[in-house]
Amino acid sequence: MTDQQQVRQGISLYRFEPDDCKRLIQLQENKIFISNPNNFNDPLDLRLSLDDRSFNSFDEYNFKKLVKFIYDEKLIDDFYILDDDIKRKISDWHQELDYFLGLKDLADLIKKRILSFGVQCFSLDFNIPLQWSHYSKAHKGFCIEYNFRPIDLESNKQNNFAYYHVSYTNKLPKVCISEVLLTPRQAMEKLLATKTLEWTYEQEIRIVHFEKQGQLIDMPQGLSIKSLTAGENMCEGHLNLLKKVGEKLNVPVYQMKRNYRDEFESLWSRKEL
Repeated sequence: MTDQQQVRQGISLYRFEPDDCKRLIQLQENKIFISNPNNFNDPLDLRLSLDDRSFNSFDEYNFKKLVKFIYDEKLIDDFYILDDDIKRKISDWHQELDYFLGLKDLADLIKKRILSFGVQCFSLDFNIPLQWSHYSKAHKGFCIEYNFRPIDLESNKQNNFAYYHVSYTNKLPKVCISEVLLTPRQAMEKLLATKTLEWTYEQEIRIVHFEKQGQLIDMPQGLSIKSLTAGENMCEGHLNLLKKVGEKLNVPVYQMKRNYRDEFESLWSRKEL
C-alpha cells in the first residue's frame, strides 16, 4: 500500500487484551481505554532524563533573552507539553520574578506534566508471539484490530490526541530543558515515544491523550474496530461472547491457530470463525 493509500484507507493497528469479560463488553460501547502511564510495565517509559544542559550552548543571560523573545513574539505554537502553569513559570524565570525557580524546577514541572497524559499502545502486527504471551495472558485473551487513519485523528483538534511511532534505542537519551523550550514538538516525540531495544518486538505505535488518563473515552475520530481475534487458549464462554460482540459490531472474528505443517512460514495464523 502506498503512503497516499494509507492516508485514505488507513492502516491496521492491533491491541492485545487479557481474558476479561468486562473488556469484551466495553467494545460494544464504541469507547477506548486510555491508560495511566504510571502503571506501565516498563518503569522507564515516559521517564527520560530531563535536565539543564543549556550552558553547553548558551550563557544564562543570552538564553533568557532568547526564550523571552520567542515566547513574547509567540514564535512557538502553543503545544500541550507547555500548559498555562508552565508557561507562567517560564515567564517568571526569564523575567527573574521568581528567584527560587531555576531550569531544574521547570524540568520537574514538565516531567510531572508528562505523567499526567493518558496513553494507549498498539502494535503493527497481530502475529507477535510475545504479545500474545504477555498481554493476552498466554493466548487466553484476544486482540482488537483497528483501522487507523492518522490524518483524521490529527485534523480534529478537539480530540486532544497525537500519535507517535515508538523509537527503540540501546541507550535512552537525555533531554535538555532547552529542547523543550525551543523545540517542544520534537522534544515531546522523544519524551513520549522512546524505549530501549528490549521492547522492539512490540512494534509499537501509541496514541496520547493530553487531558485524560485511566478511563474510558469515546472512540477518537480516525480509529475504528476492524476485526477481533481470540487467542488459541480462550475459554469457550469468552469465545462465544467475543463472537456475539463481533456480530454486534459487524466485524469478522478470528482465532489464532498453530501451524503444524512445515510449509507454513509462521508457527501461527488466524482462522475466521
